[in-house]
Amino acid sequence: MRSLPTVAGFSDVRLRGLTAPMYFGADPDDAFRFVSAQNAGTVRDLDPDDRSSALGALRASLVDHHLAGGVYYESAAWLVEARRP
Repeated sequence: MRSLPTVAGFSDVRLRGLTAPMYFGADPDDAFRFVSAQNAGTVRDLDPDDRSSALGALRASLVDHHLAGGVYYESAAWLVEARRP
């Protein structure tokens, strides 16, 4: 991971892993509207039974991740900091 910025001419490359809950909606219905709209293309070509099954699994997962403040999933990213000489 450090080699790409170094090859691009950066120095003092620092990597920091970040984790934080990611908000998807106020409740499972709100989150379902958002996530299913964002991913409509992934289920578009499925036959009706498979589409129904996939969307049912999505809804169940959203219900499982519903907390007092909304629907949250854990997320992770790398923060890359570097200096350009």
